[in-house]
Amino acid sequence: LFQPEPGMQEHGWNIVELESRRKLRKQINELIAMARYSSLSTSEIRQHLLQSLASYGHVFATQLVRSLHRDDDDERDSVVWLLTVLNEPATIAPLQQIAHDRHLPRSRRLSAALALAGMGIGTDAAPSHQSEYPQHSHHTQRPRRSHRPPRQLYAVR
Repeated sequence: LFQPEPGMQEHGWNIVELESRRKLRKQINELIAMARYSSLSTSEIRQHLLQSLASYGHVFATQLVRSLHRDDDDERDSVVWLLTVLNEPATIAPLQQIAHDRHLPRSRRLSAALALAGMGIGTDAAPSHQSEYPQHSHHTQRPRRSHRPPRQLYAVR
């Protein structure tokens, strides 16, 4: 029934996939509107988020992160809150990438950093970063101050 038409394979999309993506975008828009305008409790919003995650899987979380690229500040704030409430581990790596991408506008990077902070994750949690302070075997010793000022955990430059 849904055999790819000539040229359709180039794009890799079929009608079912396009409809599914349309429904996903609609669901995300509805969640953003709920976060902005409804009187639903955080628990109720979380239930909607979890239902969407169960329905769409990791694609939902990915699309929610991509929603940080919206131009409207209020919508972006709602997306940050939704990501914080969802607290999905699959969103951490893409949020960290956005927070560190200096080619993106500062508002997008700050939104990603804020979502990470709301989830209890620092923006510099990548394994390549080493601690500024050496590890000591004695708990009573104070760490030596390096010549550099301490890093701010959630600062985005």
